Amino acid sequence: SSIIPLKGATRSPFLAPTFQAGSSLSTVGGDKSAGLSETICHVANLPYGKITEDAITFAFAPCGDVARVHIAKDRDTGKPRGFAFVEFATKEGAKKAVEMSGFDFQGRSIRVSIWTQ
Repeated sequence: SSIIPLKGATRSPFLAPTFQAGSSLSTVGGDKSAGLSETICHVANLPYGKITEDAITFAFAPCGDVARVHIAKDRDTGKPRGFAFVEFATKEGAKKAVEMSGFDFQGRSIRVSIWTQ
């Protein structure tokens, strides 16, 4: 399977397997054929400690229905790598999530952007 680099990524072209091109799992919203999912956000600068999908879902719940969360983890240690993908049921939810950039999440100022393929 191919790995799609994140627009503006400076560290790693990591992409969750469920969000990779050709995945059998489709996005809830957005138009994959256009190469853009307006419902998936890339959340950066997350804490490297004990972060959970539930904690991220809870933090982004005010933005809209969270359909899916994937926390990137180091394949050797299994520890979080400091970023995640959050998929919303609607593109409006994702747009609201982007407004959370700078929000303090467990002591770190997160950066949120719409993920582009």
